[in-house]
Amino acid sequence: MLLKFLGAARTVTGSMHYIEVDDVKLLLDAGRFEGSRDFERRWNLDFRFRPDTIDAIIISHAHIDHIGRLPILLSRGYKGKIFATNATIDLASLILEDAAEIEEDSTRRENGLLERKRQNPRQPLFTSSDVREVLSRMVSVDYYKETKVVDDVYVTFFDAGHILGSAIIHLRIDSRRGEYHLTYTGDLGRPRMPLIRDPDTITQTDFLIMESTYGDKIHEPLEESIKKLEKLVIWVYRHGERGGKLIIPAFAVGRTQTIIYILHQLYTHGRIPEVPIYVDSPMAIYATEVFKRHKECFYKETWDLLNSPNNPLSFKMINYIDSESESLNIISKPEPAIIIAASGMLTGGRILRHIYHTIDNPYNAILFTGYQANGTLGRKILNGADKIILFGKELEVKAKIEKLDGLSAHADSRDLLNFVLKMKNKPKMVFLVHGDMPAISALAQKLRSSKIPYQIPSYARPYRIFDGFRMIM
Repeated sequence: MLLKFLGAARTVTGSMHYIEVDDVKLLLDAGRFEGSRDFERRWNLDFRFRPDTIDAIIISHAHIDHIGRLPILLSRGYKGKIFATNATIDLASLILEDAAEIEEDSTRRENGLLERKRQNPRQPLFTSSDVREVLSRMVSVDYYKETKVVDDVYVTFFDAGHILGSAIIHLRIDSRRGEYHLTYTGDLGRPRMPLIRDPDTITQTDFLIMESTYGDKIHEPLEESIKKLEKLVIWVYRHGERGGKLIIPAFAVGRTQTIIYILHQLYTHGRIPEVPIYVDSPMAIYATEVFKRHKECFYKETWDLLNSPNNPLSFKMINYIDSESESLNIISKPEPAIIIAASGMLTGGRILRHIYHTIDNPYNAILFTGYQANGTLGRKILNGADKIILFGKELEVKAKIEKLDGLSAHADSRDLLNFVLKMKNKPKMVFLVHGDMPAISALAQKLRSSKIPYQIPSYARPYRIFDGFRMIM
């Protein structure tokens, strides 16, 4: 068996892992590298394999850094099936169609500049027609049901507890040299979080590919984050005459729904005043509708609540904003408000408009609720920048800047270690991916102390596994 890590190797973007067994070639995830336009063009087209030689792709969940290269692969020759949970397929259709629209629009604007400079135009990395082709190739796989992928390779999806439909991928591979079991966590969630189910426990595997996003951190308790959110809502409400806007950048899938659920609970229990909540994200609106279609992703009590008159994702304070004109209208409203919009790292989307109009007022607040990658505007603001440039204008950062660590949908260091230690038969090797080096190194130290063998893969470096599970690197 040959493994290559062609994304999310010593970084948190572009997840894609290549497996070759006998004559079969597979990909686990096909995520997009995110960064500057030049960076994205260079890295998202650098496959290190011919797409038409891949037999199948298996997807862990529908975040863009795990599915964003699917349309590119198909446009460049991939002809096989794409396996995912039913909820992941539903969400992928929203996310990829939105990504195609952004890609095509960005390319048009770039080409306008290139034309004025008398330079050759660029082609988009992919188009809406490529996305439609991706969706036509996707095959729905139920949780816990072993499913044949190709000859001698079988997949079982377990619940990763990260976002709706997220899966831990467990492969059983009948190779010429014997049977292998390989598990890939995708992005592993946290136990006891609102809405979706807890991550499953895997009893045994031969090899484990494990994310390490927060391998160096312990998340604050959820209740602490809820208390911080409560205080911040009250703070902006009291400053309504001079500002009073709480801006929450949030991922449209997963994080937005969790925040809405918590705000509902706070309001229902009388802990926050009645403040208009604007969810200014068409994708978040559609994603919230998807939540209502997937009973398999919830505990019974949660499912019953989502289908009751007291549905926490649709209560009196919530205003879902779809049209552009409605979005623009929010800015001029004088009363206190909570505005939730994507993207969660301020890399684009309607959130930038709200940041532009609020960041220079000390009576407004900006609340980050998730990971901010290096190089993003979100990371810059969170790191304490005094000024930012947005839409060509320099703006002073005067708004109150806060961060909640307890809402992360990623397992923390303790959760990740426990995931391995709970296995009855420990893996013969753990490959640590999807993390910056400080996080990976910290988790590696914990595995070393527990006598669990590990590797920290480099990009595209081959790892060969032979009889008796000997490795040559």
